Amino acid sequence: MIKLELKKPTSSLAALGVALMNFIALAFTIVKGIQETKSGTEKFFANGYTLIFSDCPTELDSIGGWLVIYSKLYFFVAIAIILGLALSFFMKKELNFGKAGTATTIVSSVMAVGYMINGIAANAEVSGYASLYFTSYTLAFIPAIIIIALASAQFYLARQEKNDF
Repeated sequence: MIKLELKKPTSSLAALGVALMNFIALAFTIVKGIQETKSGTEKFFANGYTLIFSDCPTELDSIGGWLVIYSKLYFFVAIAIILGLALSFFMKKELNFGKAGTATTIVSSVMAVGYMINGIAANAEVSGYASLYFTSYTLAFIPAIIIIALASAQFYLARQEKNDF
């Protein structure tokens, strides 16, 4: 039976939140474009999961290959981080990730910032199609903000825990 020790879980809970948000981040839109024409509305959409499991929109042909590779890498890193934290939990039998939590948080933050940069680049790429009735946007910055906020909280809480014990 696993006994959950609650001595220093707060920074570890933040690390767990970062790991889970890292996995959810791929659901945020890298780029979405909408063009109104006389014949109707043309739309295209891409997020990390659509790039991994289906085709890349033709509007992103110049950077689409890179976006697919990065999304697959991000997916596998997110799974590895979750599995690594789960393994750490089951080996220690307590919710205290220590240096593993710190390392996974740093990797998650870097990957989230990369995802954000890819979203900005994809949005800039499709903005070349600019016409009077064309709009595009990205939401790839949202998971980066959330992950960096959680990472900051984790580092702050870890520092407080170190001072308390």
